[in-house]
Amino acid sequence: MPSEALADFLFEIASAERLAILEAVAERPRKHAELARRLSVTGSEMSRHLNRLIEAGLVRKNPAGAYVPTPLAEALGAGLPFFETLFAAREFLLHHRISVLDPPFLARLGEIGRGTFEQGTYQVVAVQEEALRAAERRIWVLTAQRFEQALPILRAKSARGLDVRVIRARPLLAEEKRAGRDVERNFPVRVLDEAPVFLAVLDDQAGLCLPGLDGKVDMATMLLVKDPAGCRWSEDLFRAYWDRAAPWHTPMSPESGRPEAPLARGSSSLLGGRTT
Repeated sequence: MPSEALADFLFEIASAERLAILEAVAERPRKHAELARRLSVTGSEMSRHLNRLIEAGLVRKNPAGAYVPTPLAEALGAGLPFFETLFAAREFLLHHRISVLDPPFLARLGEIGRGTFEQGTYQVVAVQEEALRAAERRIWVLTAQRFEQALPILRAKSARGLDVRVIRARPLLAEEKRAGRDVERNFPVRVLDEAPVFLAVLDDQAGLCLPGLDGKVDMATMLLVKDPAGCRWSEDLFRAYWDRAAPWHTPMSPESGRPEAPLARGSSSLLGGRTT
């Protein structure tokens, strides 16, 4: 349960004016009168807000008499995108379980704050189909779906040298194999005990679908990210799942006759998604 001290601290920043002051002084040092003009408040109102921020350890005066953020305020500024993302996606998060993600990715949630939502099964499929066909460098997919319609595209892209990687849920993949519905693949497949989300990472965008309140991944609502920060977050999330997944199918490299190389790190490519 949050402590009273934490509640008091959060109360000090729970003000549009004080958040605006923190944003202003993060840009550059600003004096009292300039801040009052910027926020269109009286001098006494500005003094009250500044005193509260000073007492909270968030701003201080520099030798020139201007207000600047403390290191604590700088750390707070780095964390605010998390809350901004929660606020912007609050309607979505009322009906989807983002808590299935590992804590490090929840803490970095602000990185996907510039994403947009694609709504409706047909629209989601259309966006995924277009991104899949347009991919030129990589296709990384984590899904519980079979996506039969995508398999010929994946095979063709892999044959052209794209980095195609797929993670599936072990029980479903094993069931398909027992039922004789397994397919030929020229790309590596790994398995998890369950696929908690749908995630697709392609060249310049990423698609993420989360489970609804019933625990099933909602493929009718997809978060689409195209900015660099959101793409890095998505790449790192796929890598985390890939590293913990167990090999299921590892094709041999045509050149060496050896299994394909492990998933590379540190590249700056981006993202997109596909399943049926």
